[in-house]
Amino acid sequence: MERLAKAPLLGEPLAAVVRRRLGDSPWSLALVDEFLGTSGYSRPFALSLATLSRNRAESWPMRRAAALMLEHQLLRIDEHASREQLFWLDELHVPSGDELHIEGYRATTRRDVAAELRLRLSRLARVHDRIHGHDTTPEAFDDFLSVAGRDCRITTGRYLWSPDDVGAEIERQMRRSRGIPADAKYVHPDTDKEILHQIERLPLMEREIVLRLMQGSPIRWVDPATPSEINVLVEYPLGSVVLVIKPPGSDVEIEIKRAGVRGPRPFDLKIWRDGKRVPRSHHLQGGSMTHLLSWESCQSGFFSRLYRLIHGQEASMSRTLQIANVFGIPSRVGELTTVEYFTRPEVFDREYRKVHADLHFISDILSMKDPRAPVKRTPLPKNPVETTVRLLGVTRPAQAVQVGNSAFRLDKLAHYLDAGGPAEYFGGLGRDYTPDDARRFADELLDEVLCVYQPLDVPYRSQRQYIGAALRVPANRQRARQNFLSVAGQIGRFWGTLYAAGGHTDGESFVGRNTGLRTVWENGAWRIRITFMDHDGMQLIGQNLAWFHPRGTLADQRGDHHFIFGRNTRAVRMKGALGFLQMIYRTGEAGRKEGVVTLKQAMKEAFDRTREALRTNPEVRERFNTSFLDRLEFWHEMVSAYLKTNKSRPARALWRRKTEEAMRALAYPDDLRQEHFSTLRRRSRLLNSLGFLYR
Repeated sequence: MERLAKAPLLGEPLAAVVRRRLGDSPWSLALVDEFLGTSGYSRPFALSLATLSRNRAESWPMRRAAALMLEHQLLRIDEHASREQLFWLDELHVPSGDELHIEGYRATTRRDVAAELRLRLSRLARVHDRIHGHDTTPEAFDDFLSVAGRDCRITTGRYLWSPDDVGAEIERQMRRSRGIPADAKYVHPDTDKEILHQIERLPLMEREIVLRLMQGSPIRWVDPATPSEINVLVEYPLGSVVLVIKPPGSDVEIEIKRAGVRGPRPFDLKIWRDGKRVPRSHHLQGGSMTHLLSWESCQSGFFSRLYRLIHGQEASMSRTLQIANVFGIPSRVGELTTVEYFTRPEVFDREYRKVHADLHFISDILSMKDPRAPVKRTPLPKNPVETTVRLLGVTRPAQAVQVGNSAFRLDKLAHYLDAGGPAEYFGGLGRDYTPDDARRFADELLDEVLCVYQPLDVPYRSQRQYIGAALRVPANRQRARQNFLSVAGQIGRFWGTLYAAGGHTDGESFVGRNTGLRTVWENGAWRIRITFMDHDGMQLIGQNLAWFHPRGTLADQRGDHHFIFGRNTRAVRMKGALGFLQMIYRTGEAGRKEGVVTLKQAMKEAFDRTREALRTNPEVRERFNTSFLDRLEFWHEMVSAYLKTNKSRPARALWRRKTEEAMRALAYPDDLRQEHFSTLRRRSRLLNSLGFLYR
């Protein structure tokens, strides 16, 4: 670069921004000076930026800033200068063929690829358009460098940086300990095939990162320095116990579940929260259990393949790629084995006696077959090793590598976009914030929920005022409505498929904390996707069972209904997924009604298509017990006839007599016949609300 040795022309306000974001180095000041001093597009300067960004000797912040500056240069190329655009496709090694389509491009010719790449880069036009040479305001350039700190937003990063470079930067932000491959018991043969399929469909950068994370089955933990800011390369989301990896220029999220808690004890125990006993699956604070992770892997893998066979597209859900058992745990006295960790007094200091008692109590809880039964306390062993070994035998602590997740959970997004969002977010980060910080936070959130966000030129006074003004911009309002309806349809399609197959999650896969939004680059355009996560409550039981049992199934399907539509009674006030989406997109009651109609239409279509596939598609039918499918179909027909029957007593009596005759002819046991009729009565409210499926 010609000007690197010359004194920079930056004024002090701009120089202060550079020092805060890139460090107090004359090289960073000179880089910014040349960037702002270059009017229009310059191939030599752009090439020097690419060289700088590829240079492993440079700091990661400098490499990211150079990559975003390069994108600024590429957007200054004349749209009709096809030769120059093709030059940069080759210079950046933008892939072609199948790999290009895996990355979300639709184009077949290189010229079309160049046009789509330009469209992809234009998503950040809100920061590029405010760069006006040395007349750029400090606020605008601070916004520019702030975006440069978000690796997932830098498209060229995936072409400038090698997976080795990115992998090294990822590992630098986490702690590691020893792990061993889990002896996970998969109850369905599709699970291993589905894991391989999900790895193969990842783009090259993400595939390499995942394979590096899986190699050797290490366990990764949150580090004191791991950031919790949104959209950074490695994020420990506030209120979570997972590590989220967002690769450069990527819409794929890789999650490490679970990765411990901050502080000297990354792995701990919890029995009570707010005076109530926590769910059994949460007793290991910062960790998970092998049987839960393996169940989730099996059920999500099975449903993922089933969904693809029925609809010809991928289900928007998290999938588990690897499970590793925890062997070593970092502590204040170094890495210890799991037994040492819970039996060394210096790990827990004064709380050691309490932890010993908690170990024993949790072992008693987890050893019980009925989680709702009163806990029967057994005598506390004097030897802590005996207690620890018993707990570890029951829980088998483990960690999973997953893809298809989203750190933008619906409940968090709704709260962040509300009046108290900045205080909650920056308070969680443990730092004060300025109005500019809050505005940038709001812009990033709007980027995610709108896919393509048209910025507004109004001062930031409050979160509610700013978000409200942004969503009144016609282009943003239209996009908000489109995205709300699109997500409602995606929920309906997912749930309709699960419901038709006799599956359920008791709301676990639909609750706001387990559903998230992601903007994805798909078929050459930015699109919104909802993703469903945490499937340890998912049950698709028709693989081995011969009989369909409606009592337990509808009880859990009722939970799915509540966590989608919400519930508002004197005893329970629950905001469902639609309620959170209504908060996020500010749809109002009329918009919500439109979303409900869209959801029901999509659910009905998925329900009918799934039932047809369960009747006629050999690939689908072979994954179930044939007798179960016949009895599930009988149940659906039974519900349909029940809902269509006149509610008069004679009409219902006649319907029941005919139905019982049919069930006896099909050799239904007496108790199962009674279960069918009693479930219809008990869950009639739920079934009537889903009556549109049977019309």
